Amino acid sequence: MNLTEIVSKLLDNQVVGTVVLILVAIAIRLLAERFLAKRSNVEAEQRRRTISNLRNGLFFIVLIGLMFIWAPALRTFALSLTAFAVAIILATKEIILCISGSLVKAASRSMRVGNWIEINGTRGEVVDQSLLSTTIQELGNGTGHYDFTGRTIILPNSIFLSSPIVNERFFKRYVIHSFHLMTDPLDDVEIIERSMIDAVVEEMEEHIENATRYNALIEKQAGIDIVDLDPRSTLSITSDGKTKITITAFLPTLHAVPIEQKAVRAGLSELRKQRIAQAQEYASPLPQ
Repeated sequence: MNLTEIVSKLLDNQVVGTVVLILVAIAIRLLAERFLAKRSNVEAEQRRRTISNLRNGLFFIVLIGLMFIWAPALRTFALSLTAFAVAIILATKEIILCISGSLVKAASRSMRVGNWIEINGTRGEVVDQSLLSTTIQELGNGTGHYDFTGRTIILPNSIFLSSPIVNERFFKRYVIHSFHLMTDPLDDVEIIERSMIDAVVEEMEEHIENATRYNALIEKQAGIDIVDLDPRSTLSITSDGKTKITITAFLPTLHAVPIEQKAVRAGLSELRKQRIAQAQEYASPLPQ
C-alpha cells in the first residue's frame, strides 16, 4: 500500500476528517490571535472585534464542514433520525433560542464589539460575541453614569428575541448630558442659571472643535438633527413649589460628570451669595 492510498483512506474516514477540520480551525485562530497581538498599531477594541468575528466565522465553517463529512453516514439513519431530531430539539430548546437570537442580532446589525448597550436594565460595553452568548463590561445603570463597575455580565443570546436593545454607540465619546439644581422661589434664578451655563461653556472651550466634528458625524450617520452644541437650560416648578433649573449640554463622555460638578458648584456659589445678601438685608435695622 503506497502513501497515496493511505492518505486517500484517511481522508475517507469521517473521524480523521473531523479531527483534521477542527485542528485546522484551531490553528487558524491561534495564528490570527498571535498576529494581532504583535500588531501594536491595532487598537484593543478593533483586535477584540476581529477575533470575535473570526471565531464565529470559523465556527460556522466547521459546522458546515462536519455536515458534509458526516452526511453519508447520516443518510443511513434518516428515518430513525426524525424521532431523534425531535428529542434533540426538545432537549436543546435554549441552545436553539440562543442561536436564533444570535442570527437575529447579526441580521439586524443591532450591535458590535465596542458598542455601549442597555437591555432589560443591564447596561455595558460589548467586549465579546459568540453564537450562544454576548459578554459585556457593566456600566453604571441610568443616564449620567459612564464609569465601569468592574463586573462582567454574560447574556444568553435568547434574550435578544424578546427584549429591545438600546444602543448607545454614538454616546461613547460624546453624550447629551442633563443635570439640575433646586432653588427657592425668592432666589434670582436667572443669575444662577447664567453662572451654570458660563461654567459649562468655559469647560467646553478645549473640546468644542472635537464636539462639532463628532456632532456632524452623528447627524450624518444617524440621519437626524442632534441638539445645538450650546448648552441650554429649562425651568420647571416642583410639587413642593421649588424652582428646578435643568442644564442640557453636548459633553465629552469622560468629562461629563466633572463638567457637571463645576457647573453645579458655580450655581451653588451664586446661590450662597444670594442667601448671604438676603440674610444681611433681613438683619439690617429698620429705619426710624
